[in-house]
Amino acid sequence: MTPKLLGFFQLGAETVRLFVGPGNGGSFQTVLDDGGTAVIRVGLDHREWNRCLGVLLHEAIELSFLRNNLRYCPSMDYGGDNGSHFFAMNHTQFSEALSQASVFVSLTIPELCKAYKKHHKSKP
Repeated sequence: MTPKLLGFFQLGAETVRLFVGPGNGGSFQTVLDDGGTAVIRVGLDHREWNRCLGVLLHEAIELSFLRNNLRYCPSMDYGGDNGSHFFAMNHTQFSEALSQASVFVSLTIPELCKAYKKHHKSKP
């Protein structure tokens, strides 16, 4: 399965493209070769829907933290390990970032659910 665009959805002050494809992981990218809007990618190969939804939630929250200047990584992170990222915020910032992510997630769930069901229906 090649990655498929599910649509454009609001996350905070920006529109984010949601792609689905093979795999169990997820990622987001903010600087793209095509010059387009940020992208969140979610793998559909999880056996349980809740795990797929968890990946979406993780990526949406982390991108919201980044856009609200709440996500940091060491400047000398030569290995590029995502485990070196950390988040620092007060309760108000936390609430705002989660509110933004929750709007994104609520808008994307219907399309992600359809894609998940279609992906698993086609498997032997």
